[in-house]
Amino acid sequence: MTKHFKLRLVAGSVTVGLTICLAEVACRFGGGEGVRLIRDPDHRLQKNTADTNSDGIRCAREASAFHAGDVNLIVVGDSYAYGYGVPRDVAFPEQLEQLCRARQPGRQVNVANFGWTSSSPYLELRLLKDIGRKYKPTAVIMCLDMTDFHDDIKYKHLIEKDRLIYKGAAIVPGLTLLFKKTVEKLHLTGLHQRLFDLPLDRFFGVNQPLSETRPFFDATLAAIQAANQYVTTELQARFVLVVLPRAFQYSARECPGNWEKEAYQVMGPYAREPFALFRELKPQLAYPCYSLLETFEKCGVFPTCQSDDPHWNQAGHRVAAQALYDIAVEQKLLPGGPAPRATAPAGQP
Repeated sequence: MTKHFKLRLVAGSVTVGLTICLAEVACRFGGGEGVRLIRDPDHRLQKNTADTNSDGIRCAREASAFHAGDVNLIVVGDSYAYGYGVPRDVAFPEQLEQLCRARQPGRQVNVANFGWTSSSPYLELRLLKDIGRKYKPTAVIMCLDMTDFHDDIKYKHLIEKDRLIYKGAAIVPGLTLLFKKTVEKLHLTGLHQRLFDLPLDRFFGVNQPLSETRPFFDATLAAIQAANQYVTTELQARFVLVVLPRAFQYSARECPGNWEKEAYQVMGPYAREPFALFRELKPQLAYPCYSLLETFEKCGVFPTCQSDDPHWNQAGHRVAAQALYDIAVEQKLLPGGPAPRATAPAGQP
Protein backbone atom coordinates (compact mmCIF):
# COMPACT_ATOMS: atom_id res chain seq x y z
CA MET A 1 0.00 0.00 0.00
CA THR A 2 1.61 3.25 -1.14
CA LYS A 3 1.87 6.34 1.04
CA HIS A 4 -0.29 8.27 -1.41
CA PHE A 5 -3.03 5.64 -1.23
CA LYS A 6 -2.89 5.62 2.58
CA LEU A 7 -3.34 9.40 2.65
CA ARG A 8 -6.33 9.17 0.31
CA LEU A 9 -7.83 6.41 2.47
CA VAL A 10 -7.38 8.48 5.65
CA ALA A 11 -8.82 11.60 3.96
CA GLY A 12 -11.80 9.63 2.70
CA SER A 13 -12.43 8.11 6.12
CA VAL A 14 -12.24 11.52 7.78
CA THR A 15 -14.66 12.96 5.21
CA VAL A 16 -17.15 10.15 5.78
CA GLY A 17 -16.77 10.49 9.54
CA LEU A 18 -17.31 14.24 9.44
CA THR A 19 -20.35 13.80 7.21
CA ILE A 20 -21.88 11.35 9.66
CA CYS A 21 -21.07 13.56 12.64
CA LEU A 22 -22.47 16.70 11.01
CA ALA A 23 -25.60 14.86 9.93
CA GLU A 24 -26.15 13.53 13.44
CA VAL A 25 -25.55 16.93 15.03
CA ALA A 26 -28.04 18.48 12.63
CA CYS A 27 -30.48 15.69 13.45
CA ARG A 28 -30.17 16.03 17.21
CA PHE A 29 -30.29 19.82 17.38
CA GLY A 30 -32.42 20.52 14.35
CA GLY A 31 -36.13 20.09 13.87
CA GLY A 32 -38.18 18.66 11.08
CA GLU A 33 -40.83 16.04 10.62
CA GLY A 34 -38.38 13.36 9.52
CA VAL A 35 -36.31 13.68 12.70
CA ARG A 36 -39.38 13.63 14.90
CA LEU A 37 -40.83 10.53 13.24
CA ILE A 38 -37.61 8.54 13.53
CA ARG A 39 -37.40 9.38 17.23
CA ASP A 40 -41.10 8.88 17.87
CA PRO A 41 -43.05 7.22 15.01
CA ASP A 42 -46.31 7.34 17.00
CA HIS A 43 -45.93 11.15 17.44
CA ARG A 44 -49.10 11.37 19.53
CA LEU A 45 -50.55 14.55 20.96
CA GLN A 46 -49.29 15.93 24.25
CA LYS A 47 -51.39 15.15 27.29
CA ASN A 48 -53.26 17.62 29.47
CA THR A 49 -53.06 20.63 27.19
CA ALA A 50 -55.78 23.21 26.62
CA ASP A 51 -56.94 21.00 23.74
CA THR A 52 -56.38 17.47 25.07
CA ASN A 53 -57.29 15.34 28.06
CA SER A 54 -54.96 13.20 30.20
CA ASP A 55 -54.85 10.50 27.49
CA GLY A 56 -53.65 13.00 24.90
CA ILE A 57 -56.79 12.92 22.77
CA ARG A 58 -58.64 15.99 21.52
CA CYS A 59 -61.53 15.66 23.93
CA ALA A 60 -62.83 18.00 26.63
CA ARG A 61 -63.76 15.07 28.91
CA GLU A 62 -61.83 12.26 30.53
CA ALA A 63 -62.43 8.58 29.86
CA SER A 64 -64.28 8.34 33.19
CA ALA A 65 -67.16 10.32 31.61
CA PHE A 66 -67.77 7.50 29.10
CA HIS A 67 -70.06 5.05 30.90
CA ALA A 68 -71.16 1.54 29.99
CA GLY A 69 -74.71 1.76 28.70
CA ASP A 70 -74.11 5.08 26.95
CA VAL A 71 -73.64 5.30 23.19
CA ASN A 72 -69.87 5.81 23.05
CA LEU A 73 -68.35 6.42 19.63
CA ILE A 74 -64.60 6.60 19.04
CA VAL A 75 -63.53 8.40 15.86
CA VAL A 76 -59.98 7.60 14.73
CA GLY A 77 -58.19 9.30 11.86
CA ASP A 78 -55.54 11.81 10.91
CA SER A 79 -55.60 15.62 10.71
CA TYR A 80 -59.04 15.59 9.08
CA ALA A 81 -60.59 13.83 12.06
CA TYR A 82 -58.46 15.88 14.45
CA GLY A 83 -59.73 19.07 12.84
CA TYR A 84 -56.53 20.75 11.73
CA GLY A 85 -56.94 24.52 11.54
CA VAL A 86 -60.27 24.69 13.39
CA PRO A 87 -61.18 24.79 17.10
CA ARG A 88 -61.90 21.52 18.90
CA ASP A 89 -65.66 22.08 19.01
CA VAL A 90 -65.73 22.63 15.22
CA ALA A 91 -64.01 19.34 14.29
CA PHE A 92 -66.54 16.84 12.98
CA PRO A 93 -66.26 14.35 15.89
CA GLU A 94 -67.39 17.14 18.24
CA GLN A 95 -70.08 18.28 15.80
CA LEU A 96 -71.21 14.65 15.50
CA GLU A 97 -71.65 14.47 19.27
CA GLN A 98 -73.63 17.71 19.29
CA LEU A 99 -75.83 16.46 16.47
CA CYS A 100 -76.41 13.09 18.15
CA ARG A 101 -77.41 14.69 21.42
CA ALA A 102 -79.74 17.14 19.69
CA ARG A 103 -81.42 14.35 17.67
CA GLN A 104 -81.36 11.74 20.43
CA PRO A 105 -82.93 13.47 23.46
CA GLY A 106 -82.82 11.36 26.57
CA ARG A 107 -79.95 9.24 25.24
CA GLN A 108 -76.38 9.89 26.39
CA VAL A 109 -74.14 9.96 23.32
CA ASN A 110 -70.41 10.55 23.70
CA VAL A 111 -67.91 10.94 20.87
CA ALA A 112 -64.16 10.72 21.53
CA ASN A 113 -61.84 12.28 18.96
CA PHE A 114 -58.85 9.95 18.63
CA GLY A 115 -57.53 11.78 15.55
CA TRP A 116 -54.10 13.38 15.28
CA THR A 117 -52.08 14.91 12.48
CA SER A 118 -50.26 12.50 10.14
CA SER A 119 -51.75 9.45 11.78
CA SER A 120 -52.83 6.36 9.81
CA PRO A 121 -54.60 3.02 10.49
CA TYR A 122 -51.40 1.27 11.62
CA LEU A 123 -50.80 3.88 14.33
CA GLU A 124 -54.48 4.24 15.15
CA LEU A 125 -54.69 0.55 16.05
CA ARG A 126 -51.74 1.01 18.41
CA LEU A 127 -53.58 3.89 20.13
CA LEU A 128 -56.78 1.84 20.37
CA LYS A 129 -54.86 -0.99 22.02
CA ASP A 130 -53.37 1.42 24.54
CA ILE A 131 -56.43 3.41 25.62
CA GLY A 132 -59.48 2.36 23.58
CA ARG A 133 -60.98 0.11 26.28
CA LYS A 134 -61.13 3.01 28.75
CA TYR A 135 -63.76 4.73 26.59
CA LYS A 136 -66.13 1.71 26.59
CA PRO A 137 -66.88 2.06 22.88
CA THR A 138 -70.14 1.08 21.28
CA ALA A 139 -68.41 1.55 17.94
CA VAL A 140 -65.14 2.69 16.42
CA ILE A 141 -65.38 4.77 13.25
CA MET A 142 -62.09 4.74 11.35
CA CYS A 143 -61.71 7.65 8.91
CA LEU A 144 -59.31 6.96 6.06
CA ASP A 145 -57.44 9.79 4.33
CA MET A 146 -55.57 9.79 1.00
CA THR A 147 -52.11 10.02 2.61
CA ASP A 148 -52.70 7.02 4.86
CA PHE A 149 -51.59 4.51 2.23
CA HIS A 150 -48.09 5.98 2.12
CA ASP A 151 -47.91 6.66 5.85
CA ASP A 152 -48.88 3.12 6.87
CA ILE A 153 -45.93 1.62 4.99
CA LYS A 154 -43.56 4.19 6.49
CA TYR A 155 -44.74 3.85 10.09
CA LYS A 156 -44.75 0.05 9.97
CA HIS A 157 -41.12 0.00 8.84
CA LEU A 158 -40.05 2.68 11.34
CA ILE A 159 -41.61 0.81 14.26
CA GLU A 160 -40.84 -2.77 13.28
CA LYS A 161 -37.39 -1.99 11.83
CA ASP A 162 -37.84 -4.88 9.44
CA ARG A 163 -35.42 -3.62 6.79
CA LEU A 164 -31.73 -2.76 7.06
CA ILE A 165 -32.29 0.89 6.13
CA TYR A 166 -34.74 1.33 9.05
CA LYS A 167 -32.41 -0.44 11.48
CA GLY A 168 -29.74 2.03 10.38
CA ALA A 169 -32.12 4.95 10.87
CA ALA A 170 -32.43 4.07 14.54
CA ILE A 171 -28.62 4.23 14.92
CA VAL A 172 -27.69 7.10 12.59
CA PRO A 173 -30.96 8.95 11.92
CA GLY A 174 -29.23 12.06 10.58
CA LEU A 175 -27.25 10.18 7.97
CA THR A 176 -30.32 8.18 6.92
CA LEU A 177 -32.35 11.36 6.49
CA LEU A 178 -29.56 13.02 4.53
CA PHE A 179 -29.37 10.02 2.22
CA LYS A 180 -33.16 9.87 1.82
CA LYS A 181 -33.42 13.56 0.98
CA THR A 182 -30.63 13.19 -1.58
CA VAL A 183 -32.45 10.31 -3.27
CA GLU A 184 -35.67 12.37 -3.27
CA LYS A 185 -34.00 15.47 -4.73
CA LEU A 186 -32.48 13.40 -7.51
CA HIS A 187 -35.90 11.78 -8.13
CA LEU A 188 -34.39 8.31 -7.93
CA THR A 189 -37.82 6.69 -7.75
CA GLY A 190 -36.69 3.10 -8.27
CA LEU A 191 -33.83 3.31 -5.77
CA HIS A 192 -36.07 4.93 -3.16
CA GLN A 193 -38.69 2.22 -3.61
CA ARG A 194 -36.17 -0.63 -3.40
CA LEU A 195 -34.35 0.68 -0.33
CA PHE A 196 -37.24 2.08 1.69
CA ASP A 197 -40.01 -0.19 0.36
CA LEU A 198 -41.94 3.04 -0.05
CA PRO A 199 -43.12 5.00 -3.10
CA LEU A 200 -41.33 8.32 -3.50
CA ASP A 201 -44.69 10.05 -4.08
CA ARG A 202 -46.78 10.41 -0.92
CA PHE A 203 -49.87 10.81 -3.13
CA PHE A 204 -49.09 7.82 -5.34
CA GLY A 205 -52.63 6.51 -4.90
CA VAL A 206 -54.17 9.47 -6.73
CA ASN A 207 -51.40 10.17 -9.23
CA GLN A 208 -51.14 6.77 -10.88
CA PRO A 209 -53.58 4.13 -12.15
CA LEU A 210 -54.69 1.48 -9.68
CA SER A 211 -53.11 -1.18 -11.90
CA GLU A 212 -49.68 0.22 -11.01
CA THR A 213 -50.19 1.02 -7.33
CA ARG A 214 -52.38 -1.83 -6.06
CA PRO A 215 -49.61 -3.64 -4.06
CA PHE A 216 -48.89 -0.47 -2.09
CA PHE A 217 -52.40 -0.45 -0.64
CA ASP A 218 -51.83 -3.79 1.10
CA ALA A 219 -50.28 -2.35 4.28
CA THR A 220 -53.30 -0.13 4.90
CA LEU A 221 -55.81 -2.87 4.07
CA ALA A 222 -54.03 -5.17 6.51
CA ALA A 223 -53.99 -2.48 9.22
CA ILE A 224 -57.71 -1.81 8.78
CA GLN A 225 -58.53 -5.50 8.96
CA ALA A 226 -56.40 -5.85 12.11
CA ALA A 227 -58.24 -2.88 13.64
CA ASN A 228 -61.58 -4.44 12.77
CA GLN A 229 -60.49 -7.71 14.38
CA TYR A 230 -59.30 -5.99 17.55
CA VAL A 231 -62.37 -3.77 17.89
CA THR A 232 -64.89 -6.56 17.37
CA THR A 233 -63.17 -9.27 19.43
CA GLU A 234 -61.28 -7.41 22.15
CA LEU A 235 -63.36 -4.26 22.59
CA GLN A 236 -66.64 -6.03 21.76
CA ALA A 237 -67.66 -3.02 19.69
CA ARG A 238 -68.76 -2.33 16.12
CA PHE A 239 -66.26 -1.23 13.50
CA VAL A 240 -67.04 1.06 10.55
CA LEU A 241 -64.66 2.40 7.90
CA VAL A 242 -65.33 5.80 6.31
CA VAL A 243 -63.18 6.89 3.35
CA LEU A 244 -62.77 10.66 3.33
CA PRO A 245 -62.24 12.65 0.12
CA ARG A 246 -59.90 15.58 -0.27
CA ALA A 247 -61.16 18.67 -2.08
CA PHE A 248 -59.14 17.97 -5.24
CA GLN A 249 -61.24 14.82 -5.68
CA TYR A 250 -64.64 16.54 -5.68
CA SER A 251 -64.13 20.18 -6.72
CA ALA A 252 -61.84 22.32 -8.85
CA ARG A 253 -62.85 25.50 -7.00
CA GLU A 254 -61.81 24.70 -3.45
CA CYS A 255 -58.75 26.00 -1.63
CA PRO A 256 -57.35 28.51 -4.18
CA GLY A 257 -54.22 29.04 -2.07
CA ASN A 258 -53.55 25.34 -1.53
CA TRP A 259 -49.91 24.98 -0.44
CA GLU A 260 -49.71 21.34 -1.58
CA LYS A 261 -51.34 21.79 -4.99
CA GLU A 262 -48.18 20.69 -6.81
CA ALA A 263 -48.46 17.25 -5.21
CA TYR A 264 -51.42 16.12 -7.36
CA GLN A 265 -53.65 17.06 -10.27
CA VAL A 266 -56.96 18.59 -9.24
CA MET A 267 -59.77 16.34 -10.51
CA GLY A 268 -57.07 14.38 -12.32
CA PRO A 269 -57.60 11.12 -14.22
CA TYR A 270 -56.49 8.98 -11.26
CA ALA A 271 -57.75 11.20 -8.44
CA ARG A 272 -60.49 8.76 -7.46
CA GLU A 273 -58.60 5.49 -7.78
CA PRO A 274 -58.69 4.73 -4.01
CA PHE A 275 -62.49 4.97 -4.08
CA ALA A 276 -62.54 2.58 -7.03
CA LEU A 277 -60.44 0.16 -4.99
CA PHE A 278 -62.87 0.14 -2.08
CA ARG A 279 -65.86 -0.23 -4.41
CA GLU A 280 -64.16 -3.29 -5.86
CA LEU A 281 -63.26 -4.73 -2.46
CA LYS A 282 -66.55 -3.98 -0.72
CA PRO A 283 -68.16 -7.44 -1.23
CA GLN A 284 -65.12 -9.05 0.43
CA LEU A 285 -64.80 -6.73 3.42
CA ALA A 286 -65.71 -7.97 6.88
CA TYR A 287 -66.82 -4.50 7.99
CA PRO A 288 -69.15 -1.75 6.73
CA CYS A 289 -67.36 0.66 4.41
CA TYR A 290 -68.64 4.10 3.39
CA SER A 291 -67.34 6.87 1.14
CA LEU A 292 -68.04 10.56 1.65
CA LEU A 293 -67.00 11.43 -1.91
CA GLU A 294 -70.54 11.71 -3.26
CA THR A 295 -71.65 13.44 -0.08
CA PHE A 296 -69.22 16.30 -0.65
CA GLU A 297 -69.89 16.37 -4.39
CA LYS A 298 -73.61 16.95 -3.84
CA CYS A 299 -73.69 18.80 -0.53
CA GLY A 300 -74.29 22.21 -2.13
CA VAL A 301 -71.89 23.81 0.36
CA PHE A 302 -69.04 26.06 -0.77
CA PRO A 303 -66.38 26.44 0.36
CA THR A 304 -65.86 23.32 2.45
CA CYS A 305 -62.11 23.92 2.86
CA GLN A 306 -59.86 26.61 4.20
CA SER A 307 -58.70 29.08 1.56
CA ASP A 308 -54.98 28.30 1.85
CA ASP A 309 -55.04 24.79 3.28
CA PRO A 310 -56.81 21.64 2.01
CA HIS A 311 -58.29 20.80 5.41
CA TRP A 312 -62.00 21.41 5.95
CA ASN A 313 -63.44 24.58 7.42
CA GLN A 314 -66.39 24.64 9.81
CA ALA A 315 -68.88 24.05 7.00
CA GLY A 316 -66.91 21.07 5.68
CA HIS A 317 -66.77 19.53 9.13
CA ARG A 318 -70.53 20.02 9.41
CA VAL A 319 -71.06 18.11 6.15
CA ALA A 320 -68.91 15.25 7.47
CA ALA A 321 -70.67 15.23 10.85
CA GLN A 322 -74.10 15.00 9.23
CA ALA A 323 -72.92 12.16 7.00
CA LEU A 324 -71.48 10.24 9.95
CA TYR A 325 -74.73 10.73 11.86
CA ASP A 326 -76.64 9.11 8.98
CA ILE A 327 -74.13 6.26 8.89
CA ALA A 328 -74.53 5.70 12.65
CA VAL A 329 -78.31 5.51 12.22
CA GLU A 330 -78.04 3.18 9.23
CA GLN A 331 -75.69 0.90 11.16
CA LYS A 332 -78.13 0.97 14.11
CA LEU A 333 -75.57 2.56 16.39
CA LEU A 334 -78.29 5.13 17.01
CA PRO A 335 -82.07 4.79 16.75
CA GLY A 336 -84.25 7.07 14.66
CA GLY A 337 -84.15 8.68 11.25
CA PRO A 338 -81.48 10.79 9.57
CA ALA A 339 -80.77 14.33 10.63
CA PRO A 340 -82.73 16.92 8.61
CA ARG A 341 -80.36 18.69 6.25
CA ALA A 342 -80.03 20.00 2.73
CA THR A 343 -77.06 17.80 1.83
CA ALA A 344 -76.87 14.52 -0.04
CA PRO A 345 -76.91 11.29 1.99
CA ALA A 346 -73.65 9.51 2.69
CA GLY A 347 -72.82 7.19 -0.17
CA GLN A 348 -71.20 3.79 -0.05
CA PRO A 349 -68.26 3.06 -2.33
